[in-house]
Amino acid sequence: MRSQFTHCIDIGPTILELAGIPQPTQVEGIAQTPMHGTSFLHTFADAAAEERHIQQYFEIYGYRAVYQDGWWLAQQIDRIPWDLTPATVRKLAPGVWQPDNDRAELYYLPDDFTQTHDLADQYPDKVTELRELFWAEASR
Repeated sequence: MRSQFTHCIDIGPTILELAGIPQPTQVEGIAQTPMHGTSFLHTFADAAAEERHIQQYFEIYGYRAVYQDGWWLAQQIDRIPWDLTPATVRKLAPGVWQPDNDRAELYYLPDDFTQTHDLADQYPDKVTELRELFWAEASR
């Protein structure tokens, strides 16, 4: 069992490092965008290895999250994921939906990896900081 943060984008860089293959800069003459993931091979032999993937943002259908240095902020829109009825979609229209007003949950994963204890009310400044980080990362 390992406690370092990883994401599915870390699998490719990990496999390449394990195989001793550098990330390709070109494929058949076409320049490649560098992979965004971080190898976690260093954790295979050391459960206490330092975490290297320290920041990640997520978004799918308006559900958003961001991870940074152990902190996890999740925001969810007020709808059932499969509800795409016209009435629901209208509530999410530009200028109508205010994403930063969505419910936020905050967790500190080193102490609570199961995300059981929501700390959003205790750390409103951290919520604001991570919301701003989410938007910066999403824009990038």
